[in-house]
Amino acid sequence: MTKRHRWYDRQIWRGPNGVRAAKLRRTPLCEVLGCTRPATDCDHRRAFSTGKDDAEKWHLFLGGVDLQNLRSICKPHHDEKRRADEQAGAPEFNPVAPTGEQGRQFTSSSFSAEQINRALDFDVDDLLSEIPD
Repeated sequence: MTKRHRWYDRQIWRGPNGVRAAKLRRTPLCEVLGCTRPATDCDHRRAFSTGKDDAEKWHLFLGGVDLQNLRSICKPHHDEKRRADEQAGAPEFNPVAPTGEQGRQFTSSSFSAEQINRALDFDVDDLLSEIPD
């Protein structure tokens, strides 16, 4: 079994308003051809570990443009895909080296560390409270 990447535990992925929930709301049925079961998981069409650099890996992880790198999938199909990947010897995700605080890999000259941390672990109510009336 491959090691679970820590990005999956972030609010931006797992939270009630995260990418995973948004994809499952948008496409509630399994997208595997011929399947009519409800989707319970999100699958990356292209493995985010194949990105050429940190920014591309993060972009692929979050679903790319308009969530196109994600597909809604039922648990049986997701389990089947994971088994096939493991049998084929799919490489385990090789995490990028952190450039700052543990788990906060990305830095930018145009954003402060506090802004990046807030973006990665967002709280919708907190973000909305800053919008002027």
